[in-house]
Amino acid sequence: VMILNSRGEGMNAYTTCEEVLSQLGETIPQSMGSEQANRMIESTSKMTQNISESVLSEMDEIMEEKLCTLMKFYILMANVAFFAKPEIFPFLVCRMVQMTIKHGVCKHSLEAFVELAALLCGKNTPSDIKDASRLGKAAISCLMRRFNSPEEQS
Repeated sequence: VMILNSRGEGMNAYTTCEEVLSQLGETIPQSMGSEQANRMIESTSKMTQNISESVLSEMDEIMEEKLCTLMKFYILMANVAFFAKPEIFPFLVCRMVQMTIKHGVCKHSLEAFVELAALLCGKNTPSDIKDASRLGKAAISCLMRRFNSPEEQS
């Protein structure tokens, strides 16, 4: 996926991730309107109102290999979609955050909180920016504390 993306084949990289996630039982929408994306960001943001560094640090770690693989491919897909299919980016981020809240954290899922923070900053309201700052700081701090060994950072 990363090789395809680095060669300028973003849509092929996106399709590869979509195929893998589909094989793992996930359904990715083909498109998403901005109103639908905003509703999803809003509902996911509400789910994170009580998320802090301590809450993330105390969450169970995802032990099921399939869930970790899902998160890894969602992150890859989100990174590609940001440029190749930006209308799907909010869905991918929100889906990862929702899965993390439901199932626990892994190093890949914490990146979703940082990406949600970026989406919230884009709304440009003081409360959204405050929430974004809280989420981003909590996720980065948790990532450094829980997954700080060099081999875990790749």
